[in-house]
Amino acid sequence: MDPHWPYEAPPGFGPARTDCEGCDSLFTTKFVPTTTTFHDEVRRRYAAEAAYTRAVLGQLHDSLDAAGALERTWLVVTSDHGEELWEHG
Repeated sequence: MDPHWPYEAPPGFGPARTDCEGCDSLFTTKFVPTTTTFHDEVRRRYAAEAAYTRAVLGQLHDSLDAAGALERTWLVVTSDHGEELWEHG
């Protein structure tokens, strides 16, 4: 299900999280006026989630390859939507 809210990638994927009042509140991100600094932190957290997802999918691919199963396996990755993080105002 990653990357979806809440954006909580494990340590090691992007810079360490910074203190950000409201960044863990979906209500705040959607309905409360926020600052550019706030937006930057939420986007950074989302990017860390995306990096984590790519890494896990890479591990799956490599494991299938190492087991010799990749030649007879379809690996299908789909997406239901992207995140709108203030790009459209």
